[in-house]
Amino acid sequence: MATPTEILAAGGLTNADLIVQAATATGIPLAIAAAMIQKESGGKNVYGHDGSAETGPGVFSTRYGPVFIGGTTYAQGSDIPVTQGNFAEFLRRVTVGEKSNGVGPAQITYAGYFKQAPDYPFWDALANIRFGLTILADYLDDDFSASSISSAGARYNGGTNPGEKALAYGADLLTKTNAWRASLVNTAEEATPVSYNFIAQYDSPNHGGFGTQIALPARRAVLHWWGSPSGQNPQGIIDWLCNPASQVSAHAVVWQGNVACLVNYDEPSWANGNATANTTAITLECDPNDIDGTIPTIVDYLADLVRQRNLVEDFELTGHRDWYNTACPGDYYSRLAEIRQAVRDDLAGITTTPSEEEDIMSTESTALLGTIAERLLVIGDALTTGKEGVKFDGDVIASLRSIESKIDALAADTTEPERAEPEPETPAETAPVTGANAIREALATARAA
Repeated sequence: MATPTEILAAGGLTNADLIVQAATATGIPLAIAAAMIQKESGGKNVYGHDGSAETGPGVFSTRYGPVFIGGTTYAQGSDIPVTQGNFAEFLRRVTVGEKSNGVGPAQITYAGYFKQAPDYPFWDALANIRFGLTILADYLDDDFSASSISSAGARYNGGTNPGEKALAYGADLLTKTNAWRASLVNTAEEATPVSYNFIAQYDSPNHGGFGTQIALPARRAVLHWWGSPSGQNPQGIIDWLCNPASQVSAHAVVWQGNVACLVNYDEPSWANGNATANTTAITLECDPNDIDGTIPTIVDYLADLVRQRNLVEDFELTGHRDWYNTACPGDYYSRLAEIRQAVRDDLAGITTTPSEEEDIMSTESTALLGTIAERLLVIGDALTTGKEGVKFDGDVIASLRSIESKIDALAADTTEPERAEPEPETPAETAPVTGANAIREALATARAA
């Protein structure tokens, strides 16, 4: 699977690795960052071609003729690379009042920036991109909806009162953002590939109509299932949710190892029977036939939505029944808290498996186990004559004493296993008995006896 850097480079952007770094540093989704840099310079660290017939060319602009710098003549219409040396000359000339020009990959142009921060390395490609994305991030204000992207782009290009040309810039920024989203859809935008197949070929017409869009990142997610287990297949559900006659939809259909996106995240889906939920939540339609197999995909997908800033980190996870009189999402409902915690763990980088969790015993638990061991011995002694005349032989007592010794050993060992670098797996026939596994083996021994 291609990395985000490789995808940007394949899409024609220069300095793709720096764009990825700057997007991560400034908190802007990579698709938006890539679209903005694509529009400004294609990622090239060059001076712009600013100027007009009335005011003439900007400093180092070849728009109206050749430019001579440091022994090199640059032809009309050619690009002049930005260097630390020639930027010093650019800064001097702009500071004394000559017309400014776009600088670097982000095409920083406003003369006030250069005058207010004369020591900032605008000539450095990474620093330049970060500066431009910081400005754009301020305009976006953590709202990555379509209208916000268009508005922020217009302001980036035209200032606080953008004209027709700047508004067109904003509209095109949104178009390019959506194109990059499609290209980056199988990445988590922080160079982490997703663990499921993301399917982006569908486009349900059943969305919107509420007079507002979902402000991204969204505040909540709502889980549905497509009815009690009945063998329905995902493709049939996708086709139905994309059928105008159905009058229903969801942002995504999720089943084991797969996520099919049907509606853009900033468009309200027709799913919840409640206007508030429809206009504030990303809706998932989940497979009722394989809940245990689907939940890991739900967890990974929700975590990626947070990483991509389509969901807030502290998002609320609810079920359809929280918004409408229905049994949906069926058996998923009792597991919402489990799913939500798993997303938190995913984002925190915790990879503990259920078996590891079972084997981590608290101090209180080990103290209690010591008491249990004592009681088991008492019970074993009492059973020598049996209840109601039933005789228990020495093998039963031996088994109970074995339980006691194993639990005593467990109580003495409270060390948690290493998580970052787990020990190589021991073959089952020689695996040491620790944690809750000791209890399970002891009880199995007792049952066998």
